[in-house]
Amino acid sequence: MISGIHYCGQKSHDSTNRCVICGSKSIGINFGVLTCAPCKGIALYFYLFFYIIFVFFCFKIKAFFRRNARRKELLELPCRHRDMSVEMMNNHAMNERTMRYLQIRRCSSCRLRRCFDLGMKEELVRTDEENERYRQ
Repeated sequence: MISGIHYCGQKSHDSTNRCVICGSKSIGINFGVLTCAPCKGIALYFYLFFYIIFVFFCFKIKAFFRRNARRKELLELPCRHRDMSVEMMNNHAMNERTMRYLQIRRCSSCRLRRCFDLGMKEELVRTDEENERYRQ
């Protein structure tokens, strides 16, 4: 059985419960594909507490895909972290799944491209007006 790095340090041997974007443990189907909390955009309070306090102090944390689905210019950017393949070559203990996890989490362009490649649908992201109607 193969295990990799997972969200909050958890390991899972069941490949059917993996996020299709980064390979970590999934929480459910979001925008049409199986995702973990960070790829959907839910920050787990205890895991990200200090990161939220210092980086996002006054901002709401929204879903990565929801924030970026309509930013087509992000898809055209080259990967900013091509050095991951070099790191993988130098570290034989790092398997392909671990490398993908680290690269997807580090590079927004790669992460968004992978979201679309795996079937996330931009049309399932509600606009602000649709959210208001949905709340009423």
